[in-house]
This record gives sequence, C-alpha cells and structure tokens, in this order.
Amino acid sequence: MATNLEFIKSANINSATATVNITDVFSANYEVYQITISNIHCSSSSDNFSARLLDSSSSQITNNYAYAGQIMYSYSGFGENKSTSADRWQRIMISGTELKQGGLVMYIFNPFSSSSYTFQVSQSSNYDGSGLQGYKNIGVNKNATSCTGISFFDNGGLTINQADINVYGVK
Repeated sequence: MATNLEFIKSANINSATATVNITDVFSANYEVYQITISNIHCSSSSDNFSARLLDSSSSQITNNYAYAGQIMYSYSGFGENKSTSADRWQRIMISGTELKQGGLVMYIFNPFSSSSYTFQVSQSSNYDGSGLQGYKNIGVNKNATSCTGISFFDNGGLTINQADINVYGVK
C-alpha cells in the first residue's frame, strides 16, 4: 500500500447522531482512499457498525454488497461474518460505550469509477467490556456507479455520540 496520504476531509462528531454521512470526498483525483475512525463512543455496545457508499446525489447505495470478516476475540475463539448479498458492509467494527474504545482503518478502491466495482479492506481493534477484539474485513459493492461519499451507522439502532473520522487520498 502506498504511504503518501493527502488529507481530504474530517468529521468530528460531538453530539448524538444515528448516521454519519461523509460527502464529497471521492473524486477522479485518487483511486484509493484511506478512512480512519478513532475516539468513537456510542450509546451502547453493538457489533452491527456498518458502512454504505453514497452516490453522486449523496444517497445511500443499499444493494449489491458482499463482505467477509474475521473477528478475533482475546477472551474466546475466533468468529466470522460473511454475506454475498447484503444491503451494507456489516460488522466493520464494534461500537461501545467506553470512551476512546477503539478505532478503524479502511481502504476504499475505485469508488469514483462508474465502470468498476468498489472494494474495501478494513481492520479495527476495540474493547467491548469483556476484552479486546480485532476485526479484519474485505468487501465489494457490485454496482458500477460513481460514488462520492460514505455513510457510517449502526444497524442495531444505537447512536454515535462521539467520533473522529478522517479521509485521505492515497498516492
């Protein structure tokens, strides 16, 4: 992976919200993007933290997602999460009530191209009250459409009270 990052946009969440839309970040300037989430604090613990791409109208794309992930618990065996026909990339990280309890690094490939699928790889580490967890994920959105942003939310309905999100273009 290239190491030259160019800052594009940040979002600092400081009040309760169900969905965080990061708009106008993907463009023809880059083919690869890095997204980081840190200092996340949610209304309750959940492993349904999800992401969807946003189209050029900033509407969520709600079909043709596939993903696979491995969950590595420090206090029990490993688990996996996968789907070949989903409406989002699910379980990209755990969200919890502990302040600054974890973080995520995600790479998005070809989101702005209207002639190719959009891919992602991500990894996160978190504390869920019982111990440490690590998530590793891969995913694709099988729509050949131009995407200009990304949306983060918890499919279980909790609110995001705090988060620092940064988007970088990778050169």
